[in-house]
Amino acid sequence: MTDECGDARLFWSTLRLFPNMGYAITDKTRGIFKERDVFYDAEMRELVYRDDIAGPTVYYWQLPQEVTGNRMGAYGGNLTVIQRYTGGGRILDNEPAVILVGGSGLTLEYPEDRIMRTEGEEAKFRVTLAESVDEMVGWMVQGQNRPASREEILQALSNIQVSLTCVVYVI
Repeated sequence: MTDECGDARLFWSTLRLFPNMGYAITDKTRGIFKERDVFYDAEMRELVYRDDIAGPTVYYWQLPQEVTGNRMGAYGGNLTVIQRYTGGGRILDNEPAVILVGGSGLTLEYPEDRIMRTEGEEAKFRVTLAESVDEMVGWMVQGQNRPASREEILQALSNIQVSLTCVVYVI
């Protein structure tokens, strides 16, 4: 204990991502990577992905490199996503809405069934970058079917390798 106190010199800020920052579309394993099919629609003011692949495929937006690295300062903050999907695709409740791959291969998933989306309508959702007080809501450790602990979330945030978000099922 001490009787000397001072400001921590820490502050919150918002990292805004813009369309020209290098987004791509990928699958859950990152085996498929599509950069050329992503473009900015100036009239709609949104990033767009269009594909005419036949057969069911689950795709994710891979967030730009600005999101990777040490993001421990984001702990307790929110990842806010605004998305609209069209074209007959479906959202799958059994696939994660957000996947966060951290250092040491730790992968955290935020379940899709926690988010409400409707085709053609803009959906805005926030994913808190912290452990959940309710075991039925929040980040889960991939492959272990259990909620992520505070330590695991901090471990993932300490060295983000990849951040994938917004699952869309293309038929």
